[in-house]
Amino acid sequence: MQIARKKRGFYILLIAWLLTACGASSTSSDGQQNTQNGGFELMENETLYAAQDTGQIIIDGDQLRIGVGNIQRETYTNAAGEMVDGVTTGLWLFFKDKPEQDQQIRAFQGQIMEVNNYKIRVVEINQKDGMVVLGIIPPPT
Repeated sequence: MQIARKKRGFYILLIAWLLTACGASSTSSDGQQNTQNGGFELMENETLYAAQDTGQIIIDGDQLRIGVGNIQRETYTNAAGEMVDGVTTGLWLFFKDKPEQDQQIRAFQGQIMEVNNYKIRVVEINQKDGMVVLGIIPPPT
């Protein structure tokens, strides 16, 4: 059975949402409680969002929009300063009240950046399915 492209995208997003909505808790070997969300470790106050290639994520009631696209394999420099061959994605950040802060970032899996007091973590880039999962920590209130 062939699923139409729009429906397939909907189902992928639905599954990603269900994975993030159905959090689990586990205990590590040292007895520490680990919070997991769909198999991803969460940072404190972090919420996971998923978008398909050329999609967007709307955060804080439209205070921040993040466009996702240009998922590709390339050589990049990681946080440790090492050259790595891996998958990257383009992120376009648009701030509703601060358009001068808008920017385009080339990002890799595991990268953490702080922009306009938002902490943005690239949790996963899946080139095959064209999906990107981001963890967002909003500015302190």
